[in-house]
Amino acid sequence: MTTTASSLENRTERAQLLGGSNNVTKPKAMTPEEIRAKYRKSANNVSSAAAHAKNMLVERKEKLEKISQHSEELESRSQDYASMAKELANRMEKKKWWQL
Repeated sequence: MTTTASSLENRTERAQLLGGSNNVTKPKAMTPEEIRAKYRKSANNVSSAAAHAKNMLVERKEKLEKISQHSEELESRSQDYASMAKELANRMEKKKWWQL
């Protein structure tokens, strides 16, 4: 494929992805005042935001406890499996070839 054909193909693909628009617009830079206004919280929202954050922390703690419990169970099961595999390997070593 030639470079012209590949360039045309790229432009066509871009037009399809962007809905036929070839205009590339850059994001508008926000001023510090606009950013502050966008993220400013009133005094009432601060207490509700703190309560929301506390609730989220409690939920996260519960999830982490579940994950910890699950990982402990998996560790226990894997140790049981390893001991069974070792026991089976020892039994098979002790058997004679004609007993297999």
